[in-house]
Amino acid sequence: MLWRTLIKLSNGIRSTQRATLNRGIARGLQGDVDEAIADFKKAKALKPDSIVDKAPEFSFCAPYRELSSYIKFYPEDARGYEVRGILNLLQDREGEAKRILKRA
Repeated sequence: MLWRTLIKLSNGIRSTQRATLNRGIARGLQGDVDEAIADFKKAKALKPDSIVDKAPEFSFCAPYRELSSYIKFYPEDARGYEVRGILNLLQDREGEAKRILKRA
């Protein structure tokens, strides 16, 4: 599954922020929502612009890209939508978060 791949990739990433963010996504997809939120908050504290819709061209990682891939392959799994909703809440996008969380 994608979350296993993310955990493996996170172990090889030198950036603590990116590894923490990927670990949060993996934990969220596993259903460990409290741990995922803690990781997202830690990643945001390390680098406030780490939670973005699209990765800059020079960046390797954007959480929405991984989640979009996961949701594309597993559209019936509510956890992908749940994690995306949480990321939207952390970006102060409450309306979008509510819409996505309803779908979950």
